[in-house]
Amino acid sequence: MSDILHERDASVLRIQLDHPKKLNAMTSGMYVALADILKEAARDEVTRVVL
Repeated sequence: MSDILHERDASVLRIQLDHPKKLNAMTSGMYVALADILKEAARDEVTRVVL
């Protein structure tokens, strides 16, 4: 199970932290995953909004 959930709906990318046991404190792996998701969104011409 991933600690970062993301879904796209048309031009909106929604990102959600899902690490409840640690009160959503981010790990180094989560920082890397979030950076990858945001880089992908920046390259994607369809994505206009990131929540």
